[in-house]
Amino acid sequence: MKSGSTRNARSKAAFAPVGQSTIQETIERAQKYERTGKKWKELTDSISYCIAKDCLPINVVEGAGFKKLINTFDPRYQVPGRNHFSRITLPSLYTSVTQRVKQEITTIHYFSATTDMWSSLGMQPYMSYTIHYIDNEWKFQNKCLQTHFLPENHTGINLADAMEAALGLWDLDAANQVCLTTDNGSNIVSSARILEWQRLSCFGHNLHLSITKAIKDDSRCNRALGVCRKIVSSFSMSWKRKRELTRSQISLGIKQHSLIAVSMNKI
Repeated sequence: MKSGSTRNARSKAAFAPVGQSTIQETIERAQKYERTGKKWKELTDSISYCIAKDCLPINVVEGAGFKKLINTFDPRYQVPGRNHFSRITLPSLYTSVTQRVKQEITTIHYFSATTDMWSSLGMQPYMSYTIHYIDNEWKFQNKCLQTHFLPENHTGINLADAMEAALGLWDLDAANQVCLTTDNGSNIVSSARILEWQRLSCFGHNLHLSITKAIKDDSRCNRALGVCRKIVSSFSMSWKRKRELTRSQISLGIKQHSLIAVSMNKI
């Protein structure tokens, strides 16, 4: 009897569920995280960081694919709407990062800066201002302090006011700025002169201007570029030619590349 009882016990143990959840655990897994809870805040802050770091549109959080992804990772987390990110978490992230950067740059004694004007795809004008410095551990650092919407006319005086305001916003003393690097635009050159700041012309910009001018002044380069543009255009307008180009590259055992158009703005 003892032997039979032992066998029965072993048989029951063999068919007993392993790692079975309790009713309480099952109920807890079915419940969503409370919005006031630590876990919900951590996940929401991580999404905010992802949006800011990768420059994603805020409405990505309302996409079906994104919600499916998050639900797969953690079914208990419910993604808030984009208004929550645009009005609460992203402004909060901006404030915390601003405070951290301000704390970091309080220790620097001297710095240089670069600035440039540019327009978005919607033709909205912005000014970016970046500082460069060596920290106390002798490591080169740079911080883009702002990309500021600047709808005013881009006169020398207005640009000078905007740059002074940028330094003031970050509690930086213009006397500690050893040099400002810009392009050769007459307005930005004038603004540096107004502020009596040391200015250095951007080497990359000057190199671009030199190459562009040299190409335009050389008829041989113009003729060669014209031929190249026609070749690229013929492939761009024909799927058959693109297909044959790919096959030829494969047969020759070389990397597969597409033909690119020449833009004088990107040389």
